[in-house]
Amino acid sequence: MDRYTKITKEALQYLAFIIASCTPLCRSKQEKNEEYVLSLATRGKDISFSKFLQDLPQKSDLYTQLYEFKKEQEEIDINVKTLCRFFGGRRHIEKAVSDIAKMECDLSLSGWSEEKKKGLRMFFTFIHILVPLRIEKFDGQKRCSGVYENYLGEKHVKFNVENLMTFRKIRHQIQTGRIAYSHYASIICVPSGKFSAAVTNEILREQAKSPDFMRAAEYFSKTGINFDKAAFLREAAEKVAEKYNL
Repeated sequence: MDRYTKITKEALQYLAFIIASCTPLCRSKQEKNEEYVLSLATRGKDISFSKFLQDLPQKSDLYTQLYEFKKEQEEIDINVKTLCRFFGGRRHIEKAVSDIAKMECDLSLSGWSEEKKKGLRMFFTFIHILVPLRIEKFDGQKRCSGVYENYLGEKHVKFNVENLMTFRKIRHQIQTGRIAYSHYASIICVPSGKFSAAVTNEILREQAKSPDFMRAAEYFSKTGINFDKAAFLREAAEKVAEKYNL
């Protein structure tokens, strides 16, 4: 690994948002790493990525994959755009599908119907990926809702994703009509002028190419997603956000 690659302070902040938004089930497996990243984000400084990996308390394939993705994309540093393309794209979708299969084995679902198991699988497949939403409602404080729409695959899918939480540090950027990226029950990023429509389309195209992801999107095209029905995801993220002043 070259010693010149940095992860920018902006990317570290959004990485902290992604970590905070994950379920406690996901965080508990890499708890020391997550605390390390969340602490780094509060410092507001770029850091050498080789030092970032060297100081990780636990070994993590995730960040090695992020570096490999950065090399494939021929980026100089790991910035916000790199982060969004990685967590919204093929590599992370494949990892999510694998993780969800393991989660199903770990959880005791013996009393669940096949339809209920399918719903759980579809839910976590979709929310585990960073997705672009067009903001439709924002209460100006904590809650917002948006629309996921993907017309770049064989099928056109469109549905509402409602009652997401927002991080204090980016609330001033949230406006109806704008694109924002969500992960689990949280808004992670509101693209600035550095993002082009081409980047969002690239992410949507990657998602449209994944049969697993599109099955989940099609499943929710009938019902939408309302996080009032899974409020524990929001509450878990809000606790982390409060602890680390996010």
